[in-house]
Amino acid sequence: MTIVVPDNYHARRTLEENHITCIKQEQALRQDIRPIRIGILTTEEQSMVEQINLYRPLGMSIIQSLPVMIDAIHSRDEEIYDLLRADNLDGLVIVGSGLLEPSKDFRQKLDRKIIELRGTLPIMGLGYGALWMTELCGVGYQALEVSKIGVWEVTNQASDHPVSGESDDLFCCPQVRKLAPLNDLLEEKAAEGKFRILCRSQGEPLIWDTDNGQWLMHLGNPEYTSSQMLRFTCHQDQFVGPEKFDPDWPLNNWKTHRNDFFTHWLKHCYNHMNSISQTG
Repeated sequence: MTIVVPDNYHARRTLEENHITCIKQEQALRQDIRPIRIGILTTEEQSMVEQINLYRPLGMSIIQSLPVMIDAIHSRDEEIYDLLRADNLDGLVIVGSGLLEPSKDFRQKLDRKIIELRGTLPIMGLGYGALWMTELCGVGYQALEVSKIGVWEVTNQASDHPVSGESDDLFCCPQVRKLAPLNDLLEEKAAEGKFRILCRSQGEPLIWDTDNGQWLMHLGNPEYTSSQMLRFTCHQDQFVGPEKFDPDWPLNNWKTHRNDFFTHWLKHCYNHMNSISQTG
């Protein structure tokens, strides 16, 4: 959350250099304190359990958020387009397990709308959502020979990032997918400055961003519970994993990362909303 300091506070610059957001009292009095509206765009059928998995970390933050479910599978096109407006949302999450790839019709009707939102509000992609966003930025994806289902260690290499930088230097995160980005091309684009690789798992990119953090892509599935991971590992015949996840002792060792990641992304949305309201 933002720290309010006196106009002449002597250590304001020091706070900002340590990535602590602070504002003057005059700005605080003008702030918009309404709940921030977070769109949740699903690329597949979602159960109530899966919705709760997203609501839980959103509710961990002291910043009030109002989830706006966008069911692109059953809603009419005009309803989707009306919800996917920059003046209707303060942030957008695109979710998908990575085991199911949406239909071509689904993608075509939404690609242009997502591109229109680029630069207008923070957007975060989880799982397949990350692959979709990355493809819209010019880097495609491919099928894995064997599905990847399990929990792996992740190395955080961007301690200064406003969202991922608050995660531990080494943490665990679930991955459930049969698709992978074209990593060589992603690395090449990152070297050119078009992406920033924030976190890696087994040496490969897991979390990256572009547009100064406005587009944030997380290839993992931090929102999943241990019971979901147990179900995935039991129902798939062949897969790579589970590494840091023992189906005989299904402990959740990624909850802290999930909470930190969502909390600081909401803060990022909140700060963006306030910057818009103060310049508007």
